Amino acid sequence: EVKKMTTSFPQYPETYLTNMDSMAISAKSGFNMDELKNTLVERLDGLNPVADENAPPYGGVIEALREDGGRGEVITVVLLKGTLKTGDYFACGTCHGRVKQMQTSD
Repeated sequence: EVKKMTTSFPQYPETYLTNMDSMAISAKSGFNMDELKNTLVERLDGLNPVADENAPPYGGVIEALREDGGRGEVITVVLLKGTLKTGDYFACGTCHGRVKQMQTSD
């Protein structure tokens, strides 16, 4: 359904959409979330991105867990620009908080 809606918008020409991968996912049930993460990591590894350490971080949340063991609430994010550090404050929609710990997903 989303694919049909996206291709119907005039600002998204068909040639632009052919350069993108698409996959069925469900954040609610967790369907294909690991595959999505792996695909994003593979794409980013090929780009060799370099972050501007002085730019404010900007990105999106991929996954949010209420509690993960004794760590409290955990989110998985992808940064599009900037650098996120421990102690930084963040806002996402109506939620906000402070980064207490970070780890990479190798």
